[in-house]
Amino acid sequence: MKKLFFIATVMLLASGPLGSLKAQDSVFSYTHQGTTLYYIINDRAEAVVVPPLHPNMRQAPNGDYSTWYGYTQPTGAVAIPDTVPYNGGTYPVKRIGVNAFFNCNAITSVALPVGTEQIDVSAFLSCSSMQDITLPTALQKIGHSAFGECSSLTAINIPENVVLIDSAAFAMCSQLQTVTLPDGIQTIRWATFANCTNLRSINFPSSLTTIEDFAFNGDNMLGPTIELPNGLTSIGSVAFSDCSSIVNITLPESLNFIDEGAFYQCSGLQSITIPQGVTTLENNVFGGCTQLQSVTLPEGLTAIYEQTFANCSSLHDINLPQTLTYVGQWTFYNCAALDTMIFPNNVLGMGSAALALCSSLNYCRLPERLNRVEGWLLYGTALEELVVPDNVTYIDEQAFAGCTLLHKVTLPASLTTIADSLFIDGTPLDTLILRCQEPPTVPANAFPDFNVTLIVPCGTEEAYRQHAVWGQFTTIVENCNAIDGAESHNLKVYSRNGHIVVEGAAGEEVQVYDMSGRKVANNNLPIGAYMVKVGDKMFKTITLKQ
Repeated sequence: MKKLFFIATVMLLASGPLGSLKAQDSVFSYTHQGTTLYYIINDRAEAVVVPPLHPNMRQAPNGDYSTWYGYTQPTGAVAIPDTVPYNGGTYPVKRIGVNAFFNCNAITSVALPVGTEQIDVSAFLSCSSMQDITLPTALQKIGHSAFGECSSLTAINIPENVVLIDSAAFAMCSQLQTVTLPDGIQTIRWATFANCTNLRSINFPSSLTTIEDFAFNGDNMLGPTIELPNGLTSIGSVAFSDCSSIVNITLPESLNFIDEGAFYQCSGLQSITIPQGVTTLENNVFGGCTQLQSVTLPEGLTAIYEQTFANCSSLHDINLPQTLTYVGQWTFYNCAALDTMIFPNNVLGMGSAALALCSSLNYCRLPERLNRVEGWLLYGTALEELVVPDNVTYIDEQAFAGCTLLHKVTLPASLTTIADSLFIDGTPLDTLILRCQEPPTVPANAFPDFNVTLIVPCGTEEAYRQHAVWGQFTTIVENCNAIDGAESHNLKVYSRNGHIVVEGAAGEEVQVYDMSGRKVANNNLPIGAYMVKVGDKMFKTITLKQ
């Protein structure tokens, strides 16, 4: 199936810039050192190596397409002459043409002419026994799929005059281990080294500005350390996907765009720092990075899109910048090690299931400007208490379902509508505080049962008792206390000499966060507001005074 993909692509691109030859004469043969090859003379009076069926392919009885069907393919060590005679003249060989050695799978090595300037589309595609080829210093261009599926090739050194390595040029070279690229290469194109499953080492030249889609997709031996050069501005979709041996990768400050799935399932990656110029994280950029533990995000980041960190099961340390305005669907799905999430108040939207199955999450502060809680948002988390912020008007289905430790929830005065199955699948709710003066619209199946203490605003008990659904609760209590929501934890929290002191917390773990949710060391803290987590209790702010 993969070979058919490359053949189809080659047939489409054969008439492109690297495939145009404008032959002046018909194909002729010349035998050199016992190997017969085929040539044409182009309009620049240069000899071009071509297959005997140039410019066509022929279908063999087994259904495969071949450019050598009916002719004897070269085998073993092939030496291409520097010049060839034709019609009384001698012509320099400067180009290896489209499909010239396509599927010549008995070639073991190739010596190219010293004057070779261009290797065209699929010139050596599927030369599966070719172990060695030396590229001459005159070489300038390597075409699409030129060495694709050369599965015995172990190393390649690209000469310094090469300015173009086209798409998929070395894709599926499954034994390729080392690649040397010259300065001057600005773009690693689409799938250039995709599925080179033994590629361990490649230098990234200082001239590099762009890594395109699929460039290193599936290179699961690449790493463990990758340092991308300053000057790189863009990493394409799925560029490093499934590179499972990468442990550390340095992204340069020049980088401003990372496309979707760029590091998807890089299961060995342990930490990442996103540069200042990146303003969005696209879908699934780090999805499935199961060893990813810490992420540093820049101020200036505005959106984290769908599944960006989904299934990052070791992630426990991530800061969310104050500039963040959107968190997509499934963004932190199954981040089982996350225990605390503090969302900046500038976040206006959060997609469904954004925190679903974060099974260690025991504290979450939702953003104050959020006006809608999407479905499955906190499904399966370890929350014991939750306060839904003011401004939320709608809570979608199963938003708090499957939270097996969630006993107490406070809903805001702004709430107007609750959807289906809000607390099902084992959520053991026992206290529900509503600050709504008018009972919100709610279906009966939002609750698994009505044996929950319902606390409502002063003067609204009768309205709730008369409601078709809310009236089914066995216990409805008005809260006429002026300090509604205040709690006493029998703890004393204060600042002293640049650090936070907690009294009455014997045996409890104490953690300090700044207001962006970044965990900070509890020493030499500047004056400001902080979040202090004591065991499973969170104190919203502590203002330090020296």
